[in-house]
Amino acid sequence: MDFTKEQNQNEKSNEEDTPYQTNIVYVPMHTGELLVYYAEIINSTIYEFAHSHNCYEIYYVLRGTIKMKIYGNTIILKKRQMILIMPKIEHEVSYEPSEDSQFFVITFEFYPRTAKEIKGYNILLERFELETLIQTLKVQNFYTCMDKYKCYKIVKEIENELKSKNIGWNMKVLNLYLQFIINALRNISISSHYPYYTRENVNSAIEISKYMHKHLHEDITLEKVAESLNMSTRNVSRLFKEYFGTTFGKALNCFRFNYAKFYISTTDYSVEEIANLVGFKSARTLFKIFKENEGLTISQYRSKKRHNPI
Repeated sequence: MDFTKEQNQNEKSNEEDTPYQTNIVYVPMHTGELLVYYAEIINSTIYEFAHSHNCYEIYYVLRGTIKMKIYGNTIILKKRQMILIMPKIEHEVSYEPSEDSQFFVITFEFYPRTAKEIKGYNILLERFELETLIQTLKVQNFYTCMDKYKCYKIVKEIENELKSKNIGWNMKVLNLYLQFIINALRNISISSHYPYYTRENVNSAIEISKYMHKHLHEDITLEKVAESLNMSTRNVSRLFKEYFGTTFGKALNCFRFNYAKFYISTTDYSVEEIANLVGFKSARTLFKIFKENEGLTISQYRSKKRHNPI
């Protein structure tokens, strides 16, 4: 064994060590908080064991190539490619110290504000848009994509701020974390690793769900969705069921019912106002569906949530 070569590699690794985020930081947003648990630039000489998190994790290759083992798959990531890994999915980067590679890793979670804390309808819609994106992404265990938004520049700025610690560095780093994650999510292309999904079908299913969210307060029908997306009603039903594993009608009722629960527990809106906001034809319909699903009246549920919000 060449101990001199190994020592030189270790010395090179130490020279290239970069500072990392040592504590959990809270990044304030209009719609809630972004929690960053950890962020670091890692070289190929560092061993990473198989692990999983209860939060999201992004790997972004800055130099060279890395090989990842994730959920029974072997994924090769090249320079300026990234992977978003869902919570509780075990993964690891193969240990290949001879490779001259480097990657940035960040773990994070979103915590949305309640409707009472949000001022402005547009910000409330932004909150729902973020939640919708996250729920949509959870359909798969991970996503890979190329970087189209020059995230490497943001990573370089993060590294410089953590090293220099000039006046205002902490606030600057918080904003950079948010920029990186937003750009990473923009980069994510919903493309499945399973053969029976096609890019066209996946995109169509996502567009259907986006239409449902955008027009939730309206009288949504298969015919209206099909006309808006220039599709047949049969294709709308089929593509939605294939991708989401549930029917269009069940998903629509689920959207409306759960958003109604959200408004009931976090606002003082009347039942009539909430029914109108989420697209139920009448308050009576909401009363009936609520009793069937929760076993409580709306007033009982609202009182319960006010006294025990957990």
